[in-house]
Amino acid sequence: MCCGKGRAALAAAAAPPADLYVAPAPPPPAPAAAREGRPAAAPTTVRVRYTHQRRVRVSGPASGRAYEFSAAAPVQSVDHRDAEGLVGTGFFRRVY
Repeated sequence: MCCGKGRAALAAAAAPPADLYVAPAPPPPAPAAAREGRPAAAPTTVRVRYTHQRRVRVSGPASGRAYEFSAAAPVQSVDHRDAEGLVGTGFFRRVY
């Protein structure tokens, strides 16, 4: 197999599934601790619910961590620094 065909096969295998929507990440908010000039607290998680049916993979705006949501798994624990940005998109709600 010539290397051109090998690269094409690798690119096709690495492509995301057709039914997966990859949403752009919202801009990261400035952490409250940084705005107030104090050290940040230890990371915690917050539960958020995806409000749509289509499967989606998003990057946390603060942590860069990848999260995947779907109708089958709409509630996930996310880094608390990412929660505000995700909820701000309108696709997520915080779970209390």
